Amino acid sequence: MAKRMRLEDLMMQLAHQPTKFILRIGDQEEGFKWLTAMLNSDGRQGNVAFGMQCDGTIVGVGSRNPDEILQALRNQVQSTINPPLSCAFKTADCEGKTDVVVSARRPLHVPLYEYDRRAHVRKGTSYRTLAMVEKIALARVRPPLGIAGGRIFFLIVILLCLLGSSGLALYVLLTMSAPPNPPAVSWIPGPPLNAWWLLAVAGGMLGGCARGLWFLTLDIYGFEHRRRTGRSSAWLKQIYK
Repeated sequence: MAKRMRLEDLMMQLAHQPTKFILRIGDQEEGFKWLTAMLNSDGRQGNVAFGMQCDGTIVGVGSRNPDEILQALRNQVQSTINPPLSCAFKTADCEGKTDVVVSARRPLHVPLYEYDRRAHVRKGTSYRTLAMVEKIALARVRPPLGIAGGRIFFLIVILLCLLGSSGLALYVLLTMSAPPNPPAVSWIPGPPLNAWWLLAVAGGMLGGCARGLWFLTLDIYGFEHRRRTGRSSAWLKQIYK
């Protein structure tokens, strides 16, 4: 569903982002070529405003139902842009006229977008089509980013703790399996400690490490999802509810 905004708020938002103004809604091909060209640049984001001039004057997208126009734009995005692109749609009304703004952002793991099997890149006030050699070069210099180094360190630490706790629990089980009655543990300083208590402590450590590993894995997933897509994971929000 499109987000309806006041014209002043919409123009203020567009003023701080790369935007191409397309007067006629029928020029969708040119508009989406511009959108992919802006996404393929280093800025990684862009807007296409249909039915609006660069000074904010709304020309309008015609007398068609705005919902029909939005659905046609969505279909155009799905059928012509590859890989699949997630776009945000905004509308603004002024004096009975409606304009439509299509906004998108290129995730870091996507090297470039193609419109109708051709890739374009913005160059000043125009755009140009990339040759195959240029597309291959872009794909090489824009590889998917991996997990942040700090999170890898914590993941390794928790894995080691998990393995150590598992080994301790296994040792206790082997110690207890020999005699019929649980022996007292003599190698721990202080009063004798029943092995069943030691098993309970080891089990608690094991469960704590497993829980910590689980939440760290969710944290890594949420961090990477937001970094690559620019949005929070809906699936992760459901888990933390």
